Amino acid sequence: MTTDVPNAVVPSEFSRPANPEDAELVHKVYCAAPRYFEIISIPDPSVIEVRGELEAAFLDKRRFTELLFAPDQDTCSDIIDPQTGRQIVGYLDYKLDYPDAGDGTVNLLLIIESLQSKGLGRHFVNNLESRLRGQVKRLLASIYGQNHRAERFWKTLGYSFAIDAKPVLDWYAKTL
Repeated sequence: MTTDVPNAVVPSEFSRPANPEDAELVHKVYCAAPRYFEIISIPDPSVIEVRGELEAAFLDKRRFTELLFAPDQDTCSDIIDPQTGRQIVGYLDYKLDYPDAGDGTVNLLLIIESLQSKGLGRHFVNNLESRLRGQVKRLLASIYGQNHRAERFWKTLGYSFAIDAKPVLDWYAKTL
């Protein structure tokens, strides 16, 4: 497998690339999922911090960030993407050829709390796996803090414990 990274991984019909100008939208997703930040023991990031993170991602040609859209009419969100008019239900941040060549790593998959446990996370992970199949050998998920719910989620999708980077995070992996 080559370490050349494609110019862009094509988003699905249920997502679009997030860029620094989308900081307020990503911040709204963060604010709609406060338990995540409680679990990882950090305060909710400010819009300025979110913009800085999106700028860093934008400059890293191996890293991709996406706004995630409701895949059906039954899923409702009050966060509307002004570019598409679609309801934003989450945010995805992943990197290719990390930690090793041929790997992909999900840095963050965050679904709005009121929409969690409805199959959306599974939907977006399955979609990402399909898009990355043939480009990466394995997909890893980084789990920050003591997030047992996230561990269970990734295990139900066929991921298994791969790397111990305690005390901050564990990584789970699945061969594609």
